[in-house]
Amino acid sequence: MDKFPILSLPAVPLRQVLGGLCPIDLFELLQCSSRTKEILKSFEKANKTFKVGVDFQRNWVEIKGVCKFYVKEEDNNMNKDKENKKRTFCDREVPISTDEAKATNTYWPAGEKLEGTMNVGQNFVKTLGVGQLDQILISAENPAAECLSWLENCNVRLENFNLVGAEPSHADKLATTIFSDDFLSKVSVNFTSLLEPSEGWRPINFSGDMPVNMFKIHLHHSQWFTGKQLMAMNCSSIILHHSALKNEDIKKYLEAWKSGAYPKFMYLSVHVNEANKLNFDSIVNGLTDDKPTVADNTTSVEFKREDGDSIEICLGNGGKHFTAFIN
Repeated sequence: MDKFPILSLPAVPLRQVLGGLCPIDLFELLQCSSRTKEILKSFEKANKTFKVGVDFQRNWVEIKGVCKFYVKEEDNNMNKDKENKKRTFCDREVPISTDEAKATNTYWPAGEKLEGTMNVGQNFVKTLGVGQLDQILISAENPAAECLSWLENCNVRLENFNLVGAEPSHADKLATTIFSDDFLSKVSVNFTSLLEPSEGWRPINFSGDMPVNMFKIHLHHSQWFTGKQLMAMNCSSIILHHSALKNEDIKKYLEAWKSGAYPKFMYLSVHVNEANKLNFDSIVNGLTDDKPTVADNTTSVEFKREDGDSIEICLGNGGKHFTAFIN
């Protein structure tokens, strides 16, 4: 069968051909050579946009809509099998296999699964010209500092960031990194952290002076989170656990919303810590004259702002859980 000289086509036909390729075909084409990648770069906007996710907890890299690359440890039998295919990831050539689900398994020496995940992820950041990762997930079992350093070296933004946990001895240092104006500005959609800093820890590079623009922020340990930092949240959804926020902090945020701020806002949930308790009347005073209702030990009231948006605020669980949501 004759080969089709796709890279020799003039610009207009080449653009049409590339536009008709499915993501899998285009992905494989971009893996051919650095010359191929350079030629296709000028047509990047017309191409399919690849989304890459890196999961350090389960050691895989996913190119959305194409396939997953699993990072596994090789066994002794693989070295005897001369039929093993091999593939290079950032100058490391390793055996690979493809399973029934068309996922690719990559095999690395014992103890190198973390390095393998980093190499596979960085390889596709480079070959696909990705400027933003779809997601990154770091678990308590991973050396989170190394994962964050890898992320910094990749020089990419993030849609979704998930830090499931970390060793307690490293928690404060990691918290200083991720709870900073610079890091928060890199995340555009979801930021979830189960990280628990020490009791006296406070951020040094998260002033609350710069707006935080993302869809959702979810902090499982937010005892350090202040009212000023809440005011910086230009988010659709804000969920805080173990919070030390006071009545006046929440009231000030709602007053700003009622005055027309936070156009993206949809939901706020504040679970206060053991030493804290919220008061419904203190929060709602001056926001509305409507009489609140009480049902199932939850006090609630609804009010509007000038653009017609309606918000319902509720306080339940003995003053321990506050919610506000747009109807």
